[in-house]
Amino acid sequence: MDPSERQEKYRGRLRTEGGTDTLELHGPTPWDVNLEDFREIPDLRLAVREGSPQPTVNLRGSSADTRVTVTDPMRIRVLGDVTSTLEVDIRRAAPGTSQHHKVALLEGEVDELVLRSGALSVQRNGARIRRLSTHTDTRIDFEVDRLALHQSGLAITPAPNLSIGAVVDGRDRPTGPVKVSFNAESGNQGVTIRRLEGDFRIQLEHLILTVDENDESATVTGQSGGAASTLHVPKGRTLTGISIPFDENVDLWLDEDATLRNFSGRCRIDKAAGATIEAAQGESFQYVGVRSGRPDTGDRVRGLTLRGVHIEPGREGRSRLVELTEVRVLEPAINLKTYPDQWRRPFRSIDSLRKRAKNDPDKEKAVDDLLDCTYFYQELDTLIADKCGSGAIRSRTAWNRARAQHLRSRRTERWMYGLFRLVGYGQRPIPPLLAWIGLALAATLAAIGLGADVSPTPGEFATLWLYLLFTPFVVLRLAAETQAPNTDLFIGLDPLQRQLILPMQVLVLAAFLFLLAAIRNYMRSSLPRLLGRRI
Repeated sequence: MDPSERQEKYRGRLRTEGGTDTLELHGPTPWDVNLEDFREIPDLRLAVREGSPQPTVNLRGSSADTRVTVTDPMRIRVLGDVTSTLEVDIRRAAPGTSQHHKVALLEGEVDELVLRSGALSVQRNGARIRRLSTHTDTRIDFEVDRLALHQSGLAITPAPNLSIGAVVDGRDRPTGPVKVSFNAESGNQGVTIRRLEGDFRIQLEHLILTVDENDESATVTGQSGGAASTLHVPKGRTLTGISIPFDENVDLWLDEDATLRNFSGRCRIDKAAGATIEAAQGESFQYVGVRSGRPDTGDRVRGLTLRGVHIEPGREGRSRLVELTEVRVLEPAINLKTYPDQWRRPFRSIDSLRKRAKNDPDKEKAVDDLLDCTYFYQELDTLIADKCGSGAIRSRTAWNRARAQHLRSRRTERWMYGLFRLVGYGQRPIPPLLAWIGLALAATLAAIGLGADVSPTPGEFATLWLYLLFTPFVVLRLAAETQAPNTDLFIGLDPLQRQLILPMQVLVLAAFLFLLAAIRNYMRSSLPRLLGRRI
C-alpha cells in the first residue's frame, strides 16, 4: 500500500517515530488491522491510547517481513494465515500492582510469538501458538510446539497436564547450561516435554516432568523439603546424559523398556520395572532406595537393569540390596576410595579394633560400620551370582568378600588370609601374575647369590629366570644327577644350596596355580552368562 493511502486509511492513529510505525488504538470497539497494508514496514507497534479501555484487535493478512510488537494490554484475534512474528513487550504494570498487564490471544494460530515482558494468556480450544520464545518468567496454559528460552534462570509455570513439543536453548551466546524452573500451581501436576534440545539444568517444584527424548544432557533438581518431584520416561523412550545431584529430592519413574543412558548422580526410584539405567563408561551413579511409603518395593524394580550403580556399603547399603532382589541385571561399581580406611588396609581384625575402641563411642561406631561393610559384600556377592555378566565385577566382588572374611578372621586364620591376600585371594589375576613373575625373579637372584655359574650377560640371566618362571611346566629336579647332561643351570651349587632353591620353586609353582585359579574364577563368572543369558 502506498504510504499516503495507509495514512488516509489509519488517519489519526498511525505515526512514525525513529523508523518504527506505531498504530495507536482506543476504545472497546474491535479494530481491524490488515498486515498487508504494512508489507514494506519492518516494525509495527500496536499501542493503546492512554486512558482508553482495553481494545480488541482483529489481525488479518500476511506480511512475513513485518514484526508486530504489542506494547499495551489488548485482546487479539488472528483471522486467517498470519505469517508475521508477533512480539509482546509490555513494560507498564497494572495500576496498584507489580504485575504486568496481559495480552490475550482469543482466536487463531500464531506461527511465532516472542514474549519479552508482560504476561500472556491463550484461549484454550480457540487459539494456538506454534513457537514461543520467552525472555521472561511466564505461565503457559496452552500447548506449544517449540519453546525457546532466551535467558538462563527463567521460571515457567505450566498448566496441569501441559504438553510442549520441544524446549530449546534460544540464547545467542550460551555460557553453561540453561537454568529453568518448572513450578506447579497446585498439587503434584504433570508437564510433558517431547524433546529437550540443548544442555539444561531443570528445577522441579512438586511436578511430574515427562521427557520423551533429549539430544544433549540435563541436570534435574527438586525443591528442597516437602514432597519429591518426579522425572518420568515413557515406555520405550531413551534419555541420555541425565543427572540428578545427590542432595536433590527427585524420584525416577521409568515405564517398561524405558532407558536412561550415561546417567549420573543420585537414583531414587518411584517405579522402574522392566527399565534400564546405565552409567557412562567408567563412571557410576548412586542408588539410594525406592521411594518411601511404597509397600510393593519388589514389583517396582522387578526386571530392572542397573549398570554402573554404586551402593554405599554399610547398614543402609544392606537394606538397598534387599530392595534389589527382583532386578534382572545388577552390575555394581566398586570404588574402594569410599570405604573405611581399615577396609583398604586390614592390618587389624575387627575383634582387635573393637578391643581398642572400648569406651570410645566414635570408634565403636566406626567398628560397627566396618562390620556392616563385611556383611554387605558377603550379601552383594550372593546377590549378583546370577545377575551380573561381567567377570571383572564378579571377581572384584568375590575379592571383597574374601577381604570381609579376612577382617572377621581369628589370629591363626588371619595369618593364612594375609598370605592369601598376596595372590589376590584367588579371585583377581593380576596379584598372582605379579607374584609368579616376582618370585621367579627372586629365585634367580638367590641362585646367583649362592654361587650359580651364570655370567652377568642378559642372555644367561634371562635363561635362568625363564627356567625358574616355567618351573610349573617341568618336573621338579631334587638333585642335579637327575638332569640330562649339559642342561644343569645350577652349575656351581652344591646339593644343599640346590635344596635351598627348591622352596622358592615351590612358591613359584603355587603362584602359578593361584593365577590359573583366578583366571578360572574370572572366566567361570562371565563366559557362561555371556553365552547363555541375554545380558
